[in-house]
Amino acid sequence: MQYLESQRQKKAIYLFESNRLKPYSTRRIRQIVKQYAKKANIQKRVYPHLFRHQLITFLTPKSIISPKLQLLSGHSEEKSLHLYRDVALSDVAPEYEQAMKDFPIH
Repeated sequence: MQYLESQRQKKAIYLFESNRLKPYSTRRIRQIVKQYAKKANIQKRVYPHLFRHQLITFLTPKSIISPKLQLLSGHSEEKSLHLYRDVALSDVAPEYEQAMKDFPIH
C-alpha cells in the first residue's frame, strides 16, 4: 500500500513507472522480481505471474464466488479457475489424521 500511495503522490500514470515516466517493460518487471527474490533468499523460481496464481489460490477458499474471482484474476472463462480449486494438503491434514485413528492396521 505504501508503494501505491507513493505512486499517487508522484502522479504516476502507470503502476510500475520508470524515472522517465515510462512504463516498465515486462522484461524489466521480471528482472525486478528476480532481484528481490534473490535478496529475500528465496530459492524457488519466482516470476510475476506467480503472484497472480498465489493470490487466487489464497482467495479461492475464502468463499468468494467464481465470477468475482474471474474478474480479479483476469481469466476470460470460469473453467480456468478450476486449477485453483485443488485442495492444499495442509487443508486436509487434520481430517486425514482423524480418519486414520480408526484405520484397522496400525
